[in-house]
Order: sequence, then structure tokens, then C-alpha cells
Amino acid sequence: MDFAEFQKMLLDSLRDDNIKSQFLKLLSDDGVAAEIERYENLVKELEEKLAKSSKEAEEKYSSLLSEFNDLSGTSAAVKLESENKDKRIAELTENIAKLTSSESDSAKIASDRIARLTNEVDSLRNEAGEKDKRIAELTASENYLKAQLTASSSAADDMRKQLESTGSEKDSEIGRLNEKLAAVTSEFETVKAQNEVDKQKAQNDSAEIERLKKENEEAAAQLAEAEKNAASAKAEIENKNAELSINFFPELNQKELEEYLEQRKTACPYKTEKELLIGLFPEKLIRVLCAQKDLIHGINDFRLPVKDSLSFEQAQVCSGGVDTSEVQSKTMESRLHKGLYFAGELLDIDGTCGGYNLQWAWSSGATAGIWAAKEE
Repeated sequence: MDFAEFQKMLLDSLRDDNIKSQFLKLLSDDGVAAEIERYENLVKELEEKLAKSSKEAEEKYSSLLSEFNDLSGTSAAVKLESENKDKRIAELTENIAKLTSSESDSAKIASDRIARLTNEVDSLRNEAGEKDKRIAELTASENYLKAQLTASSSAADDMRKQLESTGSEKDSEIGRLNEKLAAVTSEFETVKAQNEVDKQKAQNDSAEIERLKKENEEAAAQLAEAEKNAASAKAEIENKNAELSINFFPELNQKELEEYLEQRKTACPYKTEKELLIGLFPEKLIRVLCAQKDLIHGINDFRLPVKDSLSFEQAQVCSGGVDTSEVQSKTMESRLHKGLYFAGELLDIDGTCGGYNLQWAWSSGATAGIWAAKEE
């Protein structure tokens, strides 16, 4: 499978358009596809060159070997023919010697025969010289072809070594490309996993938004109910003589309080009623309590008439808000929604009078601002 087929199969398997576009962008940015295609073309070109060179070397080697075999056969034939000619010359020389020494009746016939044989011998010698010359030429050609064959074999070996080296480089380059392809595939899987995380986070954020909307609706309903109750209480106050009952010593009931004050009086009989209450209540409150007809009843059930409530503008603190367990105390960032910060009375924190709510608003606001700026 080449890279184009692999890429098509990989893209066809991706049904998420967002992931597919990111993967295509990744390939485009790194230039991986172009580089792999270039190396594939280079590998194909090297393979074609290797096949062509191998074929040419084999053909040249076969041609030289055939020519060498032909020349070897021709040389052997010429040598054999020359040996036969030498034998024939020796035979004719021997016959001439026999004819010369022979006592023949016909000297003329012998002389003619000797001349003819001599001419034949000379012709054979000339022919033998030509054959020797031809043998020398063939031997030289044979040596030349041997040298050519040796050079061709050496060149073929060099070419094989070069092609083997090229094959090793090709294998190394293919290995490097496979590693790069594996890295791209791994990065693609990472992007795909991150997309799944982002998708899950988006779903969680949507669920959180719906939850916050629901809580907001519930808070709005509670606020409306509280306003309704406040209006009803105000109307009741206006129509009736409402009273506020205060128990300044809720830890003890009436009988226990009487026993407690009696113990203090027994321990310090020289002290007045006001002096016995010092340390239990503020001085101004002691004067008010001692002015009551029944001190014990005044401490357990001090009554004050309620005339009206002050306006919202004069309120000290607004109760309710975001649950503090859902906010990181170090950064004031929401634990449920990244990048969302809270401060002041947006949180469910009520401070007592004395500047505590203002200090909380300044401190929490500064902390939220510092960490929000770091995030940017």
C-alpha cells in the first residue's frame, strides 16, 4: 500500500469533519505528504535504474562470454590444423629424402615430382606461417577479450556494490519515513483524543450552564418569595403592634438563671444588683435591665416594639450567592467553569458589621483580577 492509498483509507475512516480538517492541515503544514511522495518517486527511480543496470550488465557479460567461447574454439581449431600441416610437411620432407636417395629409372619424373613436392611444401609452409600469424592474432584477441571480460566483471561487481549501497540507503530512508509517518499518526491520535476531551468538556459546560440557569431560576423564585414574605411582614407590622423578643442569656432557662444570679449574690453579698451583672452584660444594657420590673424576665424575654424596617440601600450585606465549595480559594476561579472568576457578594459570604464585607470585596476582587490577568 503506497502513501496515497494509506492516506485515502485513513481519511475515509474519519467521520468527524473537524478531526479530518485538522489532520489535513497537519499534513499540509509539515509537508509530510509532499516529502513522502518525493521519496517514493526516488525509490521507484532507483529500482528502475537497478533493474536496467542489472539487465545491461548481464547482457554484456553474456555477449563477452559467447565471443570468448567462439574465439577459444577457433583458436583450438587453428592450432589443430597447424599441427596437422606440420605433420604433413614432415611426411613430405621424408618422402623427398626417400625420392632423392632412391635409384629411379626415370630421373625426369623424379625431378618433376620433387619440384612439385617442393612447391607443395613451400605452399604448406607459407600457409602454416599465415596460420601462425592468425593464431597470434587470435591469441591477442583472446587476451584482449579476457581483459575486457575481467574489467566487465569488476565493473559489474562495483555496480552490484553500488546498487546494494543504494538499496541500503533506500531502506534507511524508507525507515526514516516510516518513523515520521508513525510520529504523524501518533500526533493525529493525540489531536483526536484532545478533540474528544474538548467535546466532552463542551458537553459538561453545557450541562453546567443548564444547571446554573436552573439555579438562577430557583434563586429568582426564592427572591420573589422573599420579597413577597417581606411585603406581607411589613403589612402585618403596619396593621398590628409587633414586638421583638430578645433572650440575652439563652444558655440558661428562667430557673437556672435565678439560681446562677443567687450564687453570684451569695459569693459577693456586698455588691449591688447592677454590680452583680458586671461582666455578664454591657454597662448600658445593665442600666436598662435593672429598670425592668422583673430582672429575670427582662433578661430572658426583653420586649421591643417593631415600627418598621430600613430600606435596601441601608443594608449591611446581601445574603446568598455562589457556593464557596465551587470556587478555588487561591485564585477565586470557578471549579466548574474554567476562566470564570467571582468576588465580593457574588459569593455566599456574610460578614458582620465593621468593614469586614468591604475588606472581603476588595481582597477577593484583587485576587480574581490578578489570576485572570495571568491567564490571558
